Amino acid sequence: MNFSLNTGSLLSRVRCLGTTPAQRKGRRRLSEEMEALIETAMRDTYRRRERPSITALHDRVRELCRACGEVAPSWKAVRARVKLADPRLLMRDREGAKAARERFEPVVQEYRADHARFTSSRSTTHWSICLSLMPCIAGPFSGLG
Repeated sequence: MNFSLNTGSLLSRVRCLGTTPAQRKGRRRLSEEMEALIETAMRDTYRRRERPSITALHDRVRELCRACGEVAPSWKAVRARVKLADPRLLMRDREGAKAARERFEPVVQEYRADHARFTSSRSTTHWSICLSLMPCIAGPFSGLG
């Protein structure tokens, strides 16, 4: 037997052997049927103009699970699915297409300046200020003013 293994390597081997694919980071524990059920409840309940809460969505998911004879997921699991949903589509369905456009589409407008100094670079503006103040700073004996 090889007893030269330290406890860190043993623990990592036990952890690798003891985890199921659903327990690894980034994996989902709910079945595909439950995911579809939550999506249906989101479409029916959460994506409405009344803007129902996540608790109302969870209540609807529990109703659907009870009708199917399934065990309902936790409130946190339902909230996680809401956070994974496309925020643009959620806003479109809950607040309207105009609000979603205003929030998520880029603003395309013409940029106009009424005066040339608004379009000049910072360094040019800085130097023009310095040169205009130079006679005041140097004083009457410098020969600049």
